[in-house]
Amino acid sequence: MDGETVVIYADEYVFINFCLDFACLYVSSRLTHHFTGVIRLSVAALVGALYALVSVYIIYTWLCFLSALICAAVICLIAFGYKSKKQLASDCFAYGATTAASGGLVSAIYSLSGVQYGSISPFLLITTALLLMPPALIYLLICKRRHDTKTIRAVIIKDKAKVDACLLVDSGNIATEPKSGLPLILICRSCLPPQLTAVRDEVYITSAIGSGSLAFFIPDRITVYDGSRKRTVKAAIAISDAESYGGANGLLPQSIL
Repeated sequence: MDGETVVIYADEYVFINFCLDFACLYVSSRLTHHFTGVIRLSVAALVGALYALVSVYIIYTWLCFLSALICAAVICLIAFGYKSKKQLASDCFAYGATTAASGGLVSAIYSLSGVQYGSISPFLLITTALLLMPPALIYLLICKRRHDTKTIRAVIIKDKAKVDACLLVDSGNIATEPKSGLPLILICRSCLPPQLTAVRDEVYITSAIGSGSLAFFIPDRITVYDGSRKRTVKAAIAISDAESYGGANGLLPQSIL
């Protein structure tokens, strides 16, 4: 490079890319509603980080582009699995968009700082974080206003049983089923048929009003109706002994919407 030598520390390079890939995969799972476990996300992020290190030695632009596409597909398969070509395409698109956005942001930070990759000054990093806080807070306020005390109709199907429930959107419900990584919808036992309340699998959750183990099951299909919009979502159903939640049959995590 015009007589200049660029030193890349492999451990720092892999660690930074692992963190970025993990964050991008997590955001992608929220955008596509294809929720998955932390272990799968970590393995996929590690593959992405190792590829980033290997790609340094790829000198041909076309080969770099082709290998990046293949690697992105492999990463999405590891993180989210394969169910259909449409699902894989949406996962790859979301992952590609988030990596492009994060890559552009990181490149801008380093360009403004005038330093090499991995040696950004704490001052610039803190300044950048502070500049990003206002739009993030505005977005949170918009989401809060949009989903405040909102109820959603959900149709839950498991085997041959069908449940039509009114659910209260809850931004504080961030619990997930550990094995699958699916978000948990809390449903009152009283609105479920007996065959669905006889499950033995349990999940431990912690909330603002206490903690404990709840029986849960993963339905075959969940359809939510948000006004005129209809959407199929993936989630686990946790069975609660509460009589109701503000007149609703359960709590729906805001992240699902």
